[in-house]
Amino acid sequence: MPLVFVHGVAVRQSRQHQALVHQRDALFKQLILPRSAAVFDPDWGSEGVKFDPTLPWMPEPGGAQPFAAAQGGQVGTVQVGIGGLARRQPDRAVDLAFEAGLAARVESAARRGDPAEALSAKELAAFEAAVRYLEAGADKTAFDPFGSDTEFISALALELKAHAPDRAPAAEQMGPASDALQWLGQGLRELVSPLRATVSDGLLRIVRRPLTEQVAFILGDVFVYLRRRGTGSVADNRIFAPIIADLTKAAVLRSPADPLILVAHSLGGVILYELLTDRQAVAKIKADSGSDLVIDAWITVGSQPGLFADMGLYGTVPGAAADAKLPRPDPVRAWFNVYDYTDVLSFSCEKIFDGVEDFEFDNVIGLFSAHTSYFRRPSFYQRLRARLNSLGKNP
Repeated sequence: MPLVFVHGVAVRQSRQHQALVHQRDALFKQLILPRSAAVFDPDWGSEGVKFDPTLPWMPEPGGAQPFAAAQGGQVGTVQVGIGGLARRQPDRAVDLAFEAGLAARVESAARRGDPAEALSAKELAAFEAAVRYLEAGADKTAFDPFGSDTEFISALALELKAHAPDRAPAAEQMGPASDALQWLGQGLRELVSPLRATVSDGLLRIVRRPLTEQVAFILGDVFVYLRRRGTGSVADNRIFAPIIADLTKAAVLRSPADPLILVAHSLGGVILYELLTDRQAVAKIKADSGSDLVIDAWITVGSQPGLFADMGLYGTVPGAAADAKLPRPDPVRAWFNVYDYTDVLSFSCEKIFDGVEDFEFDNVIGLFSAHTSYFRRPSFYQRLRARLNSLGKNP
């Protein structure tokens, strides 16, 4: 069961990205695919926007004379524990804890320069146990709404113990409840730290540079894509080339008994809609693979095909009309579109395209992180498993 994951904007090859890919691929193999399945991660981002490394346009605090007298203000802080959320909505608390833990593991692996450290066998077993726990129905009475975050982690470990995967070697399973989830601790502390819960000028000064850099890469990649898409056939476009190459490899491996899964995040979904509706590109994949391109399930996540369609950017798609929906790409047999209402870069597709189902997903996190959190949530994999099972595409 090959899987091709097409990333979105602002993705560049780095230690952090390599650790993130290792972590995400391991989760897909453990929870969605046979563990021997091939996973392809085409890198189109290297053909995206390229900025001066010094970012000379980046404003710095105090870097210029004030336009007007500044108004002073105090920074307020709010201490937030996760126990109260767990008592009300345990599935959301589990998602937040694992998202925070996985994020911390990526940062640690990036610092050490070893992507494999982003997810150990023990941590992977804990994540799978969390998915199974959510599938069975989380028990909110297990958590103390007034307990500390450490107490929440201990209670969660006890809850997950019964759901640990039994096929893993004993040494790789979750271990004693007392230490099974301690790796979540650092990430959870960062998530609920006073700094993260502060809404103030002080916080904006700290997050402005990385946030502005992220926005610049998002806009830059979109503009580069729009500029290059009109310069010839999709099949010859450098943005599309690595995706076409990996889809060709996946098409060779695909069979009725070994379906091909395609996942696209953010602008990856926009790029793929254009690619999959381009006859020359699809014909090239068929010629190079020796078989028809069949996408058994396509999942767009936090993506913008609907927005781009409403702007008329897919107006040349065969069969499209001003008063009609755009068609689902011919190679695609099933299309699921997942969006988070708090993710301002995600959009609906059902009213724009034929043959697509929209699904709302709540990342339970602020605007800054909602767009990048989907693939670190146990509940995301739990629900994806259910959808693929309904199609008979999940092992």
